[in-house]
Amino acid sequence: RGAELYLVSSEHLGAWMRTPAHLEALDGWLGSLFSGVRYVLYVRRQEDRILSLYSQALRAGSTEGLGTFVRAHLRLDYHEVATLGAGALGRDRFDLRLLERDARAGGDLIRDYCAAAGIDPEGLERPERENEALSVAAATFLRELNRRLEPRGGAGPRSNPMMKGVQERLTRWYAGDRKLRLSPRQVATIREANAETNARLCAEFFPQRKALFAE
Repeated sequence: RGAELYLVSSEHLGAWMRTPAHLEALDGWLGSLFSGVRYVLYVRRQEDRILSLYSQALRAGSTEGLGTFVRAHLRLDYHEVATLGAGALGRDRFDLRLLERDARAGGDLIRDYCAAAGIDPEGLERPERENEALSVAAATFLRELNRRLEPRGGAGPRSNPMMKGVQERLTRWYAGDRKLRLSPRQVATIREANAETNARLCAEFFPQRKALFAE
C-alpha cells in the first residue's frame, strides 16, 4: 500500500499471451489498479524450455518418453509471442529480454531483472534455487510411477495425494545424479525447427546481436 513500485511475477501470465483481446483485457485490469504498467518477458533457448516442459509434464502425470515429447513440441515460436505482446501493449511498455548470459546485465539474471525494473540490486536477499531439473533416474522413476497409478475419476496421477511427497523425495534422493539432457541430435532438430522465427525475432527485437542464441 502506497509503494511506488509493485512487481508481479508469474508463469501463469503466459496464459494471457494468446490473443490481442486476452492481453488487452489483462492490461485493462492492471491499468485500473496502477498508474502505469510495464511488462518484462524473458525467452530462453527452445531446447532448454522443452526440457523444462517435459519435467513439468512428468510431474503432472505424463508417461511419455523424452523422444516422443520432443517430437511433439519441436516448434516454439517466440516471434509470434513477441509480435503479439508488442502489438497489443506497445513496444514502449513491452520489454523483451533474453535469458542468455551474454545478454544479461553483469551476466546475472537478478541484476538484469533489476535493471529492467529500475531497482538497485545491492543489498537484496537472493532466493535459493528451486524446482531444479530432474535427474535421469528421477525422471525414469516418475514416468514408471505414473504408469502404475491408475487414474481415478479422470483426474490422473496428479490427483493422488502421495505424488507431492514422492516428487519432493525424488529431488532429494537423486540430487547428485546426472541431470536429464537432450541428445545433440535432438538439440539440432529443435534449433532447425525454430531457426527461421528466431532469426526474425533477432532482426526485429535484437538487431545488435548476430544471432538470438549464441552458439
